[in-house]
Amino acid sequence: MFKQYRAEATAVAADDYELQYSGKVNDVIPVWKYRSRKTGLRIVVAEVQGPLVNGYLCLGMFRDWMCSK
Repeated sequence: MFKQYRAEATAVAADDYELQYSGKVNDVIPVWKYRSRKTGLRIVVAEVQGPLVNGYLCLGMFRDWMCSK
């Protein structure tokens, strides 16, 4: 099922996202990194088995563009 989802996601990514990296973590886990052509948002997808029970989300905020000089 994951391969079907990945194929569908890849079709969408071809239009709106640019593939920046494709490889394996620890030579085992396939990983893809995409960047949105419209917003610059970066997305990382890892193909892992089972539910993810522990993860981290890091949001970077840039203050300079909001402040007038």
